[in-house]
Amino acid sequence: MNSKESSYLSFKRKWSLPEDWKVVPFKTYYSTNKGLSITKANLVEKGIPVISYGQIHSKTGIFFEAEGLPFVDESYLNNSSAILDKGDVVFADTSEDIEGSGNISIKDSDATILAGYHVVVAKPKKIINYRYAGYMFDSFSYRSQIQSKVQGIKVYSITQKMILDTKIWIPPLEVQGKIASAIDKDVTIIDDILENTKLSIEQLKQYKKSLITEVVTKGINPNIEFQQSEIGWAEKIPRHWKVRRLKELYHVIDERNLDENATLLSLFTAIGVKPRKEMEQRGNKAVTVIDYKKVEVDDLVVNKLLAWMGSIGYSDYVGVTSPDYDVYRKRENANVSRRYYNYYFRDTDFKSDCYKVGRGIMMMRWRTYPEQFLSILVANPPFEEQEEIADYLDKKVVEIDKLIESKTKIILELESYKKSLIFEYVTGRKVVE
Repeated sequence: MNSKESSYLSFKRKWSLPEDWKVVPFKTYYSTNKGLSITKANLVEKGIPVISYGQIHSKTGIFFEAEGLPFVDESYLNNSSAILDKGDVVFADTSEDIEGSGNISIKDSDATILAGYHVVVAKPKKIINYRYAGYMFDSFSYRSQIQSKVQGIKVYSITQKMILDTKIWIPPLEVQGKIASAIDKDVTIIDDILENTKLSIEQLKQYKKSLITEVVTKGINPNIEFQQSEIGWAEKIPRHWKVRRLKELYHVIDERNLDENATLLSLFTAIGVKPRKEMEQRGNKAVTVIDYKKVEVDDLVVNKLLAWMGSIGYSDYVGVTSPDYDVYRKRENANVSRRYYNYYFRDTDFKSDCYKVGRGIMMMRWRTYPEQFLSILVANPPFEEQEEIADYLDKKVVEIDKLIESKTKIILELESYKKSLIFEYVTGRKVVE
């Protein structure tokens, strides 16, 4: 037995593959080539569907059709090697993490579709059940071969040679079909549960936002009189509440830092203000924090460029933040409960007010400067009522978040079970009749 035969036998034993299954080089069954040398700038509104690495990473699924894909001009049909046939395998040739290395999708359509940028196309040279192949290529036993070879730091690259040198395993053709059918059946059931669970989570998130909006604009006492609101997204507010401009409650702070060791704070739309070191150095690390803006506990930090998207948050820390952010501090004796306004600023359509008063030449250059921000009208209940509303929401939000967390855990468990199930089938551990 030569070294190559020994290697294939070791592979079969490692994964406990059935004796009558063949282990062969990838290149025995597939040839490879690159997709189109294009960029996003080459995409058009109508034309020929094209799949690139972005669609593969964004989970088109193991099998894809033309629906939902972007388009390129029909002139790219002249590149015959980029035209995909049903059953062709498309690998993303780059990934931002090792876990995404080996992501694939297989054409499951008779429609004309092209292979786009940053992909490797594998075309079958021998007969193989493409649905079995898809599940095999997506299994840990195959992907681990690629993930052990990829190189990179921030971007991990996959070459054609790397793919061609991997090993694949081939059951008898009839068994391939039975495995594919069994997985299709089981995965369909699991995916239906996943879809319903994900829908339930989205409904809970919408309910949470609706509840917060309802309570911060109407309070928790239903037996009161209401008045028309001057706030566009809040139709009515209690008659005894005030409406004030933010400049009556806050003023802008622009104190500059001279301490090189000051704690750098970043503002994240989803989670608020956090020390940069706690967030694994995401984004661009500042070379120096000298002349950055000082931030105190309870200060309100606003990203003027993304305020219209809800990039607003209170600080729990003393530190400094980017000069591109604005820092606001509560006026002395202002009628403000931070807990109430934290819900108001972050979980309602307050961001739409930031957009209305903002200015810019395009959406992604839309800024809300301090003068505009402080001009926004906000509901201003009595302080005791602000605290009561915050107490009520704290309790309700915890309940909703626990439900979301439990459903998210179910999704993770189902995804893990699905992967295990596919692995069991494609390695022959789970026998099909």
